Amino acid sequence: MRWREVLMLGVCGTLLANEVYSQEKSATKEPAEKKAVPSASSAFEEAYNAHDIAKLTSLFTPTAVIINEEGEKHEGEKGLKQLFEMTFKNSPDGKMRIDVETIRPISETMSIEDGWTTFFPEPGAPETKRRYSLVSTKKDGKWLISSVRDFAPEVVITPHQRLQEIAWLIGEWIDEHDESIVETSCRWSEDGNFILQDFTVRFTGANTIKGTQRIGWDPLRKSFRSWTFDSEGAYSEATWWRDGYSWLIKTEGVTSDGEPASASRTITPLGKDAFGMTITERVSAGERLPDMSLTVVRRPPPPTETTSSTPKKK
Repeated sequence: MRWREVLMLGVCGTLLANEVYSQEKSATKEPAEKKAVPSASSAFEEAYNAHDIAKLTSLFTPTAVIINEEGEKHEGEKGLKQLFEMTFKNSPDGKMRIDVETIRPISETMSIEDGWTTFFPEPGAPETKRRYSLVSTKKDGKWLISSVRDFAPEVVITPHQRLQEIAWLIGEWIDEHDESIVETSCRWSEDGNFILQDFTVRFTGANTIKGTQRIGWDPLRKSFRSWTFDSEGAYSEATWWRDGYSWLIKTEGVTSDGEPASASRTITPLGKDAFGMTITERVSAGERLPDMSLTVVRRPPPPTETTSSTPKKK
């Protein structure tokens, strides 16, 4: 709901403007002005979280107006009350966070504030972020909101939502070769923000290696990254890029002997129960290794026990 972000933003911004002016006043008035800021802010947040419409409307001037990005207006006490009722009806569990960017004093009784609001409609749902501009006025020693302008929302995509692109990896997989069998199990982390992978590599006539991998979203590089560790002490880090239906994975790490290792992999889904993998540019301890191509298939579910329909003889 586009109005929700505006509500909490307004009062907190007004309070910050109050603090700016308090710094310009005499030392005798400054402590009292500053002392009122956290109290009023806390009251507004408490009123919003409690969905207390009466307390919320008291924080606006009698002629206040809220304008959304489409130019729709809600004016005066009656209009704001209807807006708040609609807001809380459509999102009974909504919460909000405010990030103030600038406060520009116009006079001792007026200020303009710009910033962002982030609205959380309900636990687990995508949050919405939007820019706002607010004008506050001071009357009888009290700062009130006189107008708020709401701009187009910015939808914040969570790490879990981004990982849906590779959520097809979730499940049990197996890759069999003449010299080894690789079994992999992928699942969501408890918070849903990572894909966790456990793998076991069984070599013919050699030790078994086990390991784990964590795949997540890197907001700085704007790509997926993964971290892998195995039971022999080797570890690696990889960056993922999408290329059409395939994923390009550049890996760099250290072997269990402390030697540098790197490789480039390309994985391509082959339906819902298989994917192809090509491994190139393999280098370990300075030695170039041959390229590899393989197909990984989803492990079929274990057979279920069946009972005979023929009655037993007595």
